[in-house]
Amino acid sequence: MLKPGWQQEFGQLADSCIRLLSELAETAYKQGSVTRLRATVECLLKHGHCDDQHLIHLAEAGLKTSRPQLAEFALGKLIERSPQQADYLLHLASVQAAQGQFSQALATLEQVPQQFHQAPEFTQQQADIRSRQQQQLELRQLIKDVLVSDVAAGMSDQDFETHGQSILQAAINLQDHQAIIDVTVALSKRLPLEQELLIQLCQSLEQTDNDQWMGRFVLALSGCGQFPHLIRFYLEWMLNRNRQSSLVASKPLLQSIVDRHHPSHVDVVAVLLALNNDWKEFGQCVDLAMQTMTKPPVLFRYAVSYWLQNGQADKLEPWLQQAENLTANELRFFAAALEGQREHLSTRLELLQLAYGKANNDANILNDLGDALLHTGNSAEAIQCFFKAINNEQEESFYTCYNLAVTLQAEGDNRQAFDYFKRAIAVDPQQWPSWKQLCHLLVSSGTWQMAYDVARYYLSEHEDDAQIWGHLATAALKLSQIADSRTYIEQALKLKPNGSGPLTNLSLIEMACGNISEAFAANQKVLMSSSAPDMVRQNALSNMLFCGNYDPNKSEAQLYNIYRAVTGHMPRQQYFPKVQDYQGRRIRIGYVSADLKMHPVAFFVEALFEHHDRSRFEIFAYSGVGMEDHYSDMLRKHVDHWKYIGKTPDQELAEMIIEDGIDVLMDLSGHTDGNRLSLFALKPCAVQVSWLGFAHTTGMRQMDYFLGDEQLTPPSCDRYFAEKPYRLPRASYCFTPNVRFRDFVPTISRRPDKEPLVLGNLGRAIRFNTPVLKLWKRVLDAVPNSIIKIDNPNFKDQESQQMMRQRFAEHGIDNDRLWVGFTSDYWQSIVDIDIALDGFPQNSGTTLFEFLWCGTPVVSLKDRPSVGRLGAMVLHGIGRDEWIADTAEQYIEIVSQLASDRDQLHQIRSGLRQQFLDSELCDGPDFARAVEDAYVAMLKEKSADDSH
Repeated sequence: MLKPGWQQEFGQLADSCIRLLSELAETAYKQGSVTRLRATVECLLKHGHCDDQHLIHLAEAGLKTSRPQLAEFALGKLIERSPQQADYLLHLASVQAAQGQFSQALATLEQVPQQFHQAPEFTQQQADIRSRQQQQLELRQLIKDVLVSDVAAGMSDQDFETHGQSILQAAINLQDHQAIIDVTVALSKRLPLEQELLIQLCQSLEQTDNDQWMGRFVLALSGCGQFPHLIRFYLEWMLNRNRQSSLVASKPLLQSIVDRHHPSHVDVVAVLLALNNDWKEFGQCVDLAMQTMTKPPVLFRYAVSYWLQNGQADKLEPWLQQAENLTANELRFFAAALEGQREHLSTRLELLQLAYGKANNDANILNDLGDALLHTGNSAEAIQCFFKAINNEQEESFYTCYNLAVTLQAEGDNRQAFDYFKRAIAVDPQQWPSWKQLCHLLVSSGTWQMAYDVARYYLSEHEDDAQIWGHLATAALKLSQIADSRTYIEQALKLKPNGSGPLTNLSLIEMACGNISEAFAANQKVLMSSSAPDMVRQNALSNMLFCGNYDPNKSEAQLYNIYRAVTGHMPRQQYFPKVQDYQGRRIRIGYVSADLKMHPVAFFVEALFEHHDRSRFEIFAYSGVGMEDHYSDMLRKHVDHWKYIGKTPDQELAEMIIEDGIDVLMDLSGHTDGNRLSLFALKPCAVQVSWLGFAHTTGMRQMDYFLGDEQLTPPSCDRYFAEKPYRLPRASYCFTPNVRFRDFVPTISRRPDKEPLVLGNLGRAIRFNTPVLKLWKRVLDAVPNSIIKIDNPNFKDQESQQMMRQRFAEHGIDNDRLWVGFTSDYWQSIVDIDIALDGFPQNSGTTLFEFLWCGTPVVSLKDRPSVGRLGAMVLHGIGRDEWIADTAEQYIEIVSQLASDRDQLHQIRSGLRQQFLDSELCDGPDFARAVEDAYVAMLKEKSADDSH
């Protein structure tokens, strides 16, 4: 159950979100984006995490770009923090004076510490402000005495106009906006003022960061008579710039117009009625309004929307016929009314293409055109439109950034999508869709801490989003917050009781707790759900198989019976390709994986990719990586073709592979996350091979071969593989350490005799089953002065640690012989273990190689192929067959022998890394030649089969 007050807790920005917003603010400052700088700083202030430097940047931006209100806001915040900082006070006084706030400016100067009052700069500034204040007072008095008082009544119209124009010019020179309004209102009450003059005066009141003075001017004038041309100008000015939220109230403007149906201003009335949501009266005047020559372009949006909603779609036709004669903005607003109307998709696109032809640098038109192209399936052109819109924007738009990010994400360019979702957040942090999409990307890229923080922040305002509760649960699980993860999944299940996503997440939690039966049951429920999408059910089946691999109670035959069900849950085979003649050309090899990034798969394919003979083989990488990284960049350099397929449907991908002429298609995932086994089920390639990611059969008859070796896949296992095991004459894995840690050199010390020897495993809870713990109890009995160390992120929290201690205690292993927890220094944790104990029936994977690379010997018990023979493959590959056990008794004996002589153990450990590096497990060229020979042999064998 969620804790009381969880929403308030979630709504507080976490460290990663604060860093994100701070970085966005810094980037905005460097790029000169006042819009983004202001929005991010305001968000940081709201949450109490804005530092002074951001406010200094904001004040500087306000001063440099003539945004006095912005500068005043930032300086005010700085002064709240540092009331005696003279520079801040002096700048604030200047800004206040620039806005005609002379009294406030002088009051601000009084706050400047006394020691600065005699400085020439201070006295000059004070004198200037007092002088301007006096001018303002005199001006205001002049307005009152000459234009408003009884004196005005005695003047002739000509004298009144002459004095009025003189006073108006003085107000303009002093930049006294209120005085400009007061003078204009006084003149309008007595004299007929030219509409052009009013429009010019209205424009002169515009400020970069303040539309209010224009609105006040129009509102004040509308109370003095009918000025439809001024109102029309104001409406066009604001609505063409998407500033509807800043408009003054429409009712007073509407009330100022007496004859609402007069042809000269019925168009203005119609727009004001629409803004006022008075659709009944709007319907009475819209047809007449649309016939006026001066109508604001936005009227098209309201008129077309009204016609469509009231069954008058036939009224669109005359306007469509004369579309070429409309202005660019009229076409844009016409198209805007068709947004979301499926039957008008093509019409909307045509209108926007016409608008683009008339104004090809208009950011609003470019954004709308990009959206229309996206909805008609032309993502590539949409992206170009969005980019061009961003480059031409006078004011940055959230929607342009967001639309571009969504389109880039759909096209698989998640790196750029990530950048533009962040930019969208910077433009307007209050727009929640970008936070949600950012969460999706963070989850797909495995950036778990930030995904966790963003999900919590989003859910503080959107508690009914089951999908994001699922993301939060996944992130919590990855961060080893297992109890919290279960709470979040329960919340998702409340919202979607039979939701396949939450049930899948629940199975992952059960696996993290080592509850194999419960995890199996949760996946089985998803698999049997008729409402679950095919892909979700396929993932549930894969998770069931994963559970089965760890289940010590299932025999090889029982496990294979589960695997045999895979084909029935996959698409039917559609292609029946034959081996193509490859003589005289390079053989084309395609690798399919969602893990060509910083992931264990990359540690094993790097050597293969790097050492492929590119004169004989043409290499294609079909990458489904959610967000590519430096490893993706590194691997890309070693292939001829790199294609993103994360969003490509199976059928389309199959056609792509056929078009590419792939001779051998290699699956690197098996049943792990992001697999494309449903693609392999279609059988687009004559030779399909599974290797690496899952280390076991796929269960699919469409997969031709499983790449193994004599240790991993001994001949006795053939009947439990849907594929034909192909055995390399060497180890079927080749390891290259993580590029970030290749310079790590382990410091191996002899364990003092008085200290207990450390036996250890870095696995998750699912590895510690009853047979394993029973055997380890016997090992501890055989090696008295020893402890077992279990070190894994799974055991960060005390609840998980206690659960594991309880499980060990149930098998006679007391707390004084056990250490359970998590050490953040992964490599040092490995070095601290004297002897690594491998588990079963599924052996460890990457950690086997990392133990040996760090100089820690591993003892492994052979179990069912192939997942139970990984340890044997690795140890045979390094030439340490004596550490491979066939029975539990041998396992105990091997550990006891290694532990019996600490001097010899230290000697072994000191030389183990070099032995590992010199072995076939790290021989990239030899491995690549062996794999290439296997490909040729497979092609020959399949070609011979085809000829029969």
